[in-house]
Amino acid sequence: MSNIFYRPKDAYVGDFIPYYEKGEFKLFYLHGWRENYDPSKDIGWFLITTRDFINFEEYGSCKIKGGTGSIIKAEGICHMFYCIFPDNKQLVCHATSTDLINWTMIP
Repeated sequence: MSNIFYRPKDAYVGDFIPYYEKGEFKLFYLHGWRENYDPSKDIGWFLITTRDFINFEEYGSCKIKGGTGSIIKAEGICHMFYCIFPDNKQLVCHATSTDLINWTMIP
């Protein structure tokens, strides 16, 4: 895929959450289906990577359903902090990963 403005097929990008490591940008984003949504489709955080912002590799859903947040790495473990909105409240949640693709939600 080569395009200066990344857009997933049949969907929209919201709130990029960037992470940079070893010459590669890992761009997490909130995936919005809008008019193409149906309950069988994944929503939430998705991942693409790029080294040049011209060519992108898609990894798909991170299986994290929530709003914007951030990612940090400490002692070899990546920590994702993201928001959820139950009952008109905003809560910050935590997930961890060693590869930035597979995430474990922390209760």
